[in-house]
Amino acid sequence: MAGSSKVWIVDFDGDAVLDFEDVKSKGDRRAVFNVVYKLQQLGPALPSPHMKSLKGETDLFELRPKQGAVAVRVVYARGS
Repeated sequence: MAGSSKVWIVDFDGDAVLDFEDVKSKGDRRAVFNVVYKLQQLGPALPSPHMKSLKGETDLFELRPKQGAVAVRVVYARGS
């Protein structure tokens, strides 16, 4: 994402961070960090398959590490 001048702020929920500590696979952890980095770089422009809107929820989305090939999901909301 070279050349991007805007970096989006990503805040983490403390409980979610504690849950993430239970993820033992280094590959899964790395995949989550990579998709969060992409979210920081692209914000709302992050395309599918890296993110997906949650059905029935207007402002909730999930990050999909490795295009959904990792069981770990990160739910996020877009701030105003």
